[in-house]
Amino acid sequence: MQSKSTRGVQQEEVWAAADALIAAGERPTIERVRLKIGRGSPNTVSPMLETWFATLGPRLGVAASDSLAINEGAPKELRHALDDLWVAAVTAARDKADNALTLTFRASVSTSISSRLM
Repeated sequence: MQSKSTRGVQQEEVWAAADALIAAGERPTIERVRLKIGRGSPNTVSPMLETWFATLGPRLGVAASDSLAINEGAPKELRHALDDLWVAAVTAARDKADNALTLTFRASVSTSISSRLM
C-alpha cells in the first residue's frame, strides 16, 4: 500500500495526473485529477489544473506566437514555485488557526470547570 504524504497536493502531482489522463484519452477535470492522485480538495487542485491547461499549448509546441510570451506573465517555473509557496502558506495559516481555536476552547472549558468548582 502506498503511503500518503502529509503535505498538501503539489503542482507536480496535479500535472502528472493530468498528463496521465490525457495519455489515457480522458479530459483532465478537477474530479478526475483528484481521483488519480487519491487526495486533494477541489479548491487546491483547480488553480493548479488551470495552470496546467494554460501551459499545455506551449508544452506541446503549438503556441500561437512568441509575442504571447510577454503577456503570459512570469515564467512557468516561477509560477510553479509560487503555487507551492501559496499552498504551504495556506496550510500553515490553517494549522495556526486550528491551534488557536483549540487553545481557546481548552481555556474556555477550563474556566467553566473552575467556576463550577468554586
